[in-house]
Amino acid sequence: TVFVLRPQPVMLPPVLSAGAVSVRFTSMPGSAHRLQKASTLSGSWQTLTNTVVPTNGVAQFTDPAPPQPAAWYRTIAP
Repeated sequence: TVFVLRPQPVMLPPVLSAGAVSVRFTSMPGSAHRLQKASTLSGSWQTLTNTVVPTNGVAQFTDPAPPQPAAWYRTIAP
């Protein structure tokens, strides 16, 4: 049996611009992730996108309509 250990993704600080928020995280290039958001930390999580981390190791997604007054984001490896 062979096990592949990969580092956990690391969320980077969000970038706010014109009412939208760019969510970024680092992970191993080529790894697949689901990016999710919720309006409360214990709330219902909605999948925004499925993404594969590019070769630079930083994935980014712009949420054009983040929940107000706050939003929580997380990434999950399938």
